[in-house]
Amino acid sequence: MKRLAIFLLAFTALLFTVSMIGVFAEEQEIDGWTYQVNGNEVTVTGYSGGKSEVTVPSVIDGKPVTAIADGAFAASPDLVSVTVPEGVVSVGEEAFADCRCLESVFLPGSVKTVGSRAFRYSQALKSVTLPSELSVFPYQGFWDCESLESVTIPDGVEIIPNGAFYYCVSLEEVVVPDSVKTIEKNAFHACLHLESVSLSEKVTAIDDSAFSDCEFLVIHAPEGSYADHFASENGFVPENVVLESPHPYTEDGSWEYTYDGDAAALRVFFSSKCFIRGNWELDELTVTDEEGNQFVFTGDELAGRALVLRGKSFEIELQAIFAEVDFGFRITDIEPMTELEYEDYLAELEANPWEAHIVNGTLEITGYKGLGSDVTVPAEINGISVASIASYAFKSNRIMRNVVIGEGILSIGEGAFQECTNLESVRLPQSLTEIGGSAFLSCLALKEIEFPDRITALCDSILNGCESLERAVLPGFLEAIESRAFRNCQNLREITIPETVTQIGDRAFQGSGIIEIV
Repeated sequence: MKRLAIFLLAFTALLFTVSMIGVFAEEQEIDGWTYQVNGNEVTVTGYSGGKSEVTVPSVIDGKPVTAIADGAFAASPDLVSVTVPEGVVSVGEEAFADCRCLESVFLPGSVKTVGSRAFRYSQALKSVTLPSELSVFPYQGFWDCESLESVTIPDGVEIIPNGAFYYCVSLEEVVVPDSVKTIEKNAFHACLHLESVSLSEKVTAIDDSAFSDCEFLVIHAPEGSYADHFASENGFVPENVVLESPHPYTEDGSWEYTYDGDAAALRVFFSSKCFIRGNWELDELTVTDEEGNQFVFTGDELAGRALVLRGKSFEIELQAIFAEVDFGFRITDIEPMTELEYEDYLAELEANPWEAHIVNGTLEITGYKGLGSDVTVPAEINGISVASIASYAFKSNRIMRNVVIGEGILSIGEGAFQECTNLESVRLPQSLTEIGGSAFLSCLALKEIEFPDRITALCDSILNGCESLERAVLPGFLEAIESRAFRNCQNLREITIPETVTQIGDRAFQGSGIIEIV
């Protein structure tokens, strides 16, 4: 018994040694290919041959290549295309991850497994041929492959896993087989180009975020199925379309519409999925009616809006600072209005042109929906005192020209009048104690402003870019002029600074026309 025990112990040790030799097989190299030999098979572990278009050898050192190792091609800077030969059965985790120039990969039908994050961050990747035998789709397989345009998921896959196509913003077509039963979290998040997906009655679970930010997606599914109910509950159903842009749109563009019939005005309904998501906050969409009234929107501000536009025609224009901007609009309905209906609308608007909410028992004005160019901001609405104007309340308003702010209002928020490019004058009340930064940023037509004495600081960029400003009267008890306060005020020639000022910030008067400071 003792000899048998020693023999078994020695045999077990031998097996362990043999297995560890396989695990730690020595890496070898030939013609730029690094590889490991495991018995009668070869695993490719990397490539450093310098070519941009490569085909993995099917045989190395007289032995068949059967696997691509974890991270084998990860972060390869020069690879443009890779062809994997028939006979390879597995592709490891992150095998092609972070290959920023990689455009195409061919995987043969022999491949049965593809590891997690196999193509993650390969942002130039446009096409991949997935093997028909693949039954388990890789976790976060194509995460942030922003150039990927189309994919056919192999028949037999039952789960589209977490982050499978996360932020594949160029993905236009995906074929989902009838075998799919579950679509997990963020599977298609921000696939902005994806407009149509067909799902079968076998789908029984879809995470709430599976198609998040797929702005114009329509899900087609058998009536009464789980996927059909999901589509209805989350708005992935067809909409009536009168006028729309491509999604996403990547260049500046404009669209015109003329109603075919009699109308004094048009009520225009925009889809709840309209959006502008650029790399710059100045990206904007402008709607102009026949009388020249302009309505300007950024971000998701246009979503779900119903605009009343004077006349029977209008123009929509996108202005983007940079060429590429994720953008899309869709008009779902247009209703003509008679002259009488339009007059009733104006009367109602004049009676209540303000958007506001209650903060600590007083009102904060959040917007102006009126059409008058001469505007008085009230200090009271329906018996409730107005204490403040919210940040960005009137941002990009192109209708306001002359504004009087009612006595009793205490504060104006950051960017409240930012980019009101037609604003020529504003009268501030003596009750005012605070004005936020950038409050009048890029008010190009503003010619003069007089600050009340209770203001002690002119905040960062408060009048930055007011190129027509000729006169500015500063508060008598002013203590600080912060950075860029009067930057690029080209027509401002002189200014009197009170003796109470102890701080003048960086570039406060840079690019201004000031030739004398008193």
